[in-house]
Order: sequence, then C-alpha cells, then structure tokens
Amino acid sequence: MCLGSTWYLVVGWSFICWWAADVRAEEHPVVGVLRETAGKTMAELETDEVFKEAELAKKYLAALDLLEKKLAAEGDLDGIVGLREEKKAVAENGTASGHSGTALVGLRGKYLQLREDLRRETDKERAKLLAGVKQAVTGKESELVKAGDVDGALEIRRDGERLLGELSKDMAGSGTGAGMAASPGSVSLPEIRTAEDLRAFLAGSVWKVTGGSGSIRSRIEFGMDGNATADDGRKLGGWSCDDARTFRISAAGNTGVFGPGWDSFELSLADGGKVSATKVTNPHHGRTVRLRLADDAKTGLSFSKGRPARTSQEADTVRMVCGLSDPDHVSFEYPPGRGSYLRHIKYVLNCHERPDQMTPLFREDATFKVVPLDDGAVRLEAVNFPGFFLAVDAGKGQVVLRKDPGLPVSRFRLEPGG
Repeated sequence: MCLGSTWYLVVGWSFICWWAADVRAEEHPVVGVLRETAGKTMAELETDEVFKEAELAKKYLAALDLLEKKLAAEGDLDGIVGLREEKKAVAENGTASGHSGTALVGLRGKYLQLREDLRRETDKERAKLLAGVKQAVTGKESELVKAGDVDGALEIRRDGERLLGELSKDMAGSGTGAGMAASPGSVSLPEIRTAEDLRAFLAGSVWKVTGGSGSIRSRIEFGMDGNATADDGRKLGGWSCDDARTFRISAAGNTGVFGPGWDSFELSLADGGKVSATKVTNPHHGRTVRLRLADDAKTGLSFSKGRPARTSQEADTVRMVCGLSDPDHVSFEYPPGRGSYLRHIKYVLNCHERPDQMTPLFREDATFKVVPLDDGAVRLEAVNFPGFFLAVDAGKGQVVLRKDPGLPVSRFRLEPGG
C-alpha cells in the first residue's frame, strides 16, 4: 500500500521536473537552485509521511486483531464482520470503513486522531517550505534592486511566483501531478482563488488563538450563519471575505490575513492589537450526544441549570464543542446552543449558565479531555486536574470528579443524541 504510494511520489516529482524542463531552461539560475532544493525537500516530506502512516496503520491493525479476539470470546459475530471490513479497508488504502459498531468507535477515533496529528505536522512543514522559498525570492529581489538590476529582480519575481505556484499546486494535490497517483497518506490544501472560495473554507471552522494581544483569548469560530464568536460564544459580529486571502469581522472592525499554508492567520484588531491563530481539527466539535455509562446502558446523565448532574434512564442531549480553555479538548453545552455548560465545582459536575464575564476558572472547570478506550468507551478527564475523571457516585446519584476512579463508574459512551 504505502510503498506503492512512495514510488508514485518519486516518479511523480520526476515527471513534473521533466515536464517543466523548457521552463527551467529560461529560468533565472537562483530560482533554478530553489526549485531543485525545494523539490527534493517536498518529496522527502511526502515520503516520510507515507512511511509514518504505514507504521501507524500497522499498529492499528494489530489493535484490531486483539479486539477481534475479544469479540470472538464474547460470541459477537456481527461485531467481527464489521471489524474485518475495517481491517480490509485500512490494509488496502489506510482509510476506515463505514461501520459504526460500538466496539470500533473508540479505537477508530484514536487512530484517526493520531493520523490527523501526523498530517497536521507534515502540513506545517510544507507551509514552512513555501514560506522559506518566498522569503528567499523576496530577499534576492531586494538585493538586485539595490544593485540597480531591476530587470533581473523582475525576472526573479516572475520565475519565483511560477515556482511557488507549482509547489502550492503540488501541495494542494497532495503531491499529485500529471501521470501521478495521489498518496493516501497526504492532506490536501484548499484551492482558494476567490473571496467565495475563502468564505466556503471558513464557514463552520474553529481557530485556536496562539499568540498576540487583544480581547480574544481562546478561540474564534466562523458560524455558518455569517456570525463570528470568540472564546465562550461571545458574539464578535458578522464576518465577510474581501478577497482570496483576507476577511473582516465587521462589528468588531477586525481584519484577518491568511498565511501560505491555510492553517493559520493573523488578525489585526480594531483596538490596535494583533493575534495569530491556527486551525483546530477537533473531531468532537458540533456533535450532539447523550452520556451513558459504558457498562450499564440503562444509566445516563440528566441535567438542570444550576443543579448537579444526576443519573437517569432518560439521558439528556448535550452538544460537544471545542473546549472553552483549550479548543483541542471539549466542553459540553446544555441545552445545545443555549450557552450553558457542564462544569465541575467542588468535585461535583454541575450545569451552569455562561457568565457575562467569562473567567479563566469557568473555562477550565468546563473543559475536559476525551480519553478513548479500546472498546469504544471514553473517560472524561478534567484539564485543570490531571488524573481526575468524571465518575458516577451511585449512592448519591451524582456525577463527581475523582482521582483514578474505578473503570466501571468512569467509563462512558457518547451515544448519538437527537
């Protein structure tokens, strides 16, 4: 599977180089050197990603083999059938099947998350490569202009833009060119050429604020309804796209400009501050679920504003969103879309309405790390109390926060909600 993909990567880049021979014959020597080094680096990144994905798939298949033995011992034939189709899909092209058996969900989720992390790291390296080429081209342009060689600077700019376009196309197609097969281990960058393309890319996305100053501290979400929100659901105003690189959040007067890899942007705020943000890929964001005990399907969790969470046979539906204190983790909103969140207070899980002035303590108390288990169940760990997990206190019928609680009372299933 992956060795074949590697062969396509090497042959494909060679084809691109042959195809562009006439172009390079007239190309500025400086850009020619950049083309050679950047092409080699791009091929190395793609090849390294393929082999890493192959190793990850190998480990996932081994975990699926262990799970099949467990299902066999339980006499679960339907589960085994779905499991084998999953193994076939992964072995053939590295992708997961469409089966949704409970035994598969947690294990698959962990695999997909690790694969996404791997791809994200490779994309960052690709973006750095583009930025480095652009910086080298700009630097040489400036050097020639200062030396009085304007025609040479224009030649550098023309050939440099052509090279950047070819490299970006190569990235957008995951290393694909004419006569070249796509690698199953690669991630496509969006092809954005107009303001409408950018709007489609932004709609529904979440971005983690990673630096800078200003009132936005945690995250920015671009709603499908054309409104942007920050941190805890606080409204920032309507958002719109100026062109294929910039957008505005109108009510707040903020202007954002994207970087070359489409996974980050810089936002200039109306008050003069600036923040940078990176794209969040959180598989749980936007899911509506019911929380039930994994080992007791009849026991779920129900909620009321201002009161501790209770166990119940009728589990309430909550909406999972990117975590209030860390968008890579999750917060639970109840009722969905109403701005109240589940949070732990004095080691008891409560449902509290979002305060007008969100505090760091509220954010952290309402953010949990989803820890997947092999059988599809999950544990929910408090981000501000590492090692403390939500657990059911059967005696009081409450959900509490406990350090290293027993598995039966701290294993939950994220049952799809209505």
